[in-house]
Parts: sequence; C-alpha cells; structure tokens
Amino acid sequence: MSAKLRYTPDPTFVLPVKLTVPGQDELAELTLIVKYKDAAALEQLLAARLSSDLVRDVIVSLKGSALISATPQIADFIAAFENGVGHRLDADIVKDLVTGWHVGPVDEAGVQVPYTPDAMANILRAYQAAPGEIVLQYLKHVYRSRLGN
Repeated sequence: MSAKLRYTPDPTFVLPVKLTVPGQDELAELTLIVKYKDAAALEQLLAARLSSDLVRDVIVSLKGSALISATPQIADFIAAFENGVGHRLDADIVKDLVTGWHVGPVDEAGVQVPYTPDAMANILRAYQAAPGEIVLQYLKHVYRSRLGN
C-alpha cells in the first residue's frame, strides 16, 4: 500500500543520520527529529551556506597570491574563515532544523542523553564533521526520489 500524499506536509519528520567519529571505522547513527522546510524557506536557510562556499573558493585562489603579503588583514580574514566559519554556518542551519532526537548520543554509562539545544550544540562542537554531514543528509532526504525504475 502506498503512502497518502498530504496537501500540507507534516511540520517535522524523522531523519536517520550517520556521522563520522574520529578514530572509528564505523559511522555513528542518530535519529533526529527535523523541521520540514518548503522550497523557499530552504533556499533562504541555505543562502549563507552557499555564500560561504563561494568565499572558500575565493580564499583558496588568494592563498598563494602576493595580495596576502601586501594586505595583512586578508591573511587574518583567511585564518578566521579557516578556523570554523563554514562549520558555524552549517551548525546554525542544523540548530534551525533539529528539534529533537529519537535515538541520540549516549553518555559514558551508555545511557541516551536527553535532547536539549545545548546537547545538540555539544555534538556539533565535539564532532567537527557533524554539521556538514547532517545538512547534506537532510538535503538528500528532502530532494532524493524513492521511485524505482
């Protein structure tokens, strides 16, 4: 039996994600509760992320140029950008999307940590790849077709 198409999508949905854990070959799994964003809202949310990618490309092209040695402020800007601006942007997107988790991280005793915005922020800080991985998996989930051949 197929699912019914609702005229208005549910405001949240469950998103299983796999995250890189430094030093481990296997990916960690979380099951997040995330907000549904329509095309316009998602485009607005991603505008800053896309801009950061453009800035990153410009920085890469500037790194070897004489302009950097002539303008110390550019070198300072590049250093600041490379020290996490991209992650902060993805982390901000994640904070806007995630409202909870069904299966979250566990503490040292193996007990699931309750969801709070601070707990999510800690995951995003502790696992540097997590913000980008969550955003990418959200986009794949929203845009990917499940239709077979």
